[in-house]
Amino acid sequence: MSTNGNQIHTEFVKICNINWKLGLYNSGGWLGLFLYCGKVMEDQQVKLYVESELQLISQEPNHQPSVKQSFYTEFNSKIICCGARNFVSTTSLFSQPKAYIRDGSLSVMVSLAIGPLLKNVDLPLNVNDAIQKDVRCYEEDSNSNSTRGHILLNEDMFSDCEFWVGTKDPPFIQKASMAILSLKSPVFFRMFTSEQDKISNKHFVVNDIEPSMFLLLLQHIYSSKIRFETKLHTMEVFRAAKRYELNLLMGDCIRHLWPHGVSDVWEALDFSTANDVPTMKEVAMNIVRRQASEVLFSERFRELSHKSVLAIVEQYQMNCSELDIFDAVLRWACYQCEKEGNPSDRKHLRSCLKDILRQIRFLAMGSDQFMGSPCSSGILTGTEELQILKFLIDRKNLSRHYRLCHLTLPRMLVLPAEVNTPVQAEQGSWISTTSTTSEQVVYYDQTTVPMA
Repeated sequence: MSTNGNQIHTEFVKICNINWKLGLYNSGGWLGLFLYCGKVMEDQQVKLYVESELQLISQEPNHQPSVKQSFYTEFNSKIICCGARNFVSTTSLFSQPKAYIRDGSLSVMVSLAIGPLLKNVDLPLNVNDAIQKDVRCYEEDSNSNSTRGHILLNEDMFSDCEFWVGTKDPPFIQKASMAILSLKSPVFFRMFTSEQDKISNKHFVVNDIEPSMFLLLLQHIYSSKIRFETKLHTMEVFRAAKRYELNLLMGDCIRHLWPHGVSDVWEALDFSTANDVPTMKEVAMNIVRRQASEVLFSERFRELSHKSVLAIVEQYQMNCSELDIFDAVLRWACYQCEKEGNPSDRKHLRSCLKDILRQIRFLAMGSDQFMGSPCSSGILTGTEELQILKFLIDRKNLSRHYRLCHLTLPRMLVLPAEVNTPVQAEQGSWISTTSTTSEQVVYYDQTTVPMA
């Protein structure tokens, strides 16, 4: 151990090829205990998720219980350690008999569960920054450019080609400028420069898009001025813009679909999971995690896509019970069977749920909860029900043939940000005992959920 005033810290010790050290702090009648991650301190471009338990071991086990606390921490460039300033009071520590200090030494046991090292990508501070993360080169044309572009398109000025659009006979015909289209869309550029697609009289057949949508794309290319009718229409526009590699229009679509609350999380979640828009997906999922009960019990939940429901049940944080999650996905599966005209029996329900069912933490439920809807629904086989019940009764001897989720810990709650006050441990470093700088998570005890 080395000392620095009221601070004491160990040398680095390598665990799982990562250096760790402990720090002890004397703070106003309390002993603070913190675990430092050397990997993050050395390279601030990585992040590491760790579930840790710091335990002050009593050296008289029969007399004094051990003192321990658990922490769920995402180490990153801002969070280099986890722990608690008020880990144990010095009064308890030096009480007679001296159960924790013997021969001038303390014994601390550290237990770690370490997740993968990933590149650290901070969430943006506002919607504009977020859109720039998901769609590159986001910018807006001036009103002057828009007015000139509108005139060029609608009056066929400087047009040197025409498009025959659609599958109807006769097709919809639209004139345009190859130079303008080539500048805005790499797809049009390749179309005009490809000998295979180029026609001597400069007309091009486009039969993979509806005329109204094609005209909307041209209006955006010329003037950047379009109007979205509905969110469903916006999703269709995004798919067309993606096909023609119109990044500016993709940005407009993302802005229009951006989730600000539960009322618009549905389209945002389906859209972001289907089109791989990661920042929007994380913002939508944050709404789901915090307002889980409102989301799960909404009639609109059953209309979500399979990908969206799977993304929700994969979350390790949710402000609801595991039984609420099961009941919601069961209602979702019954609705899917009804839409397809199938009975809501075990075969068809499991066919709808597929990998969703494997994410339900049956082993984290109470036995009374499991005997409710999970058993009465008939979705589980008799063997699966017996395996789960045996585990819930004795909490051991889980069958090696069990094929559902093996996680036994309940999901964690997301608490309001104001309960998480960073503690300044030493100059130049901040300590937080939570997994992120904006959220605090605790285990849900299957009884009550604090109001967010």
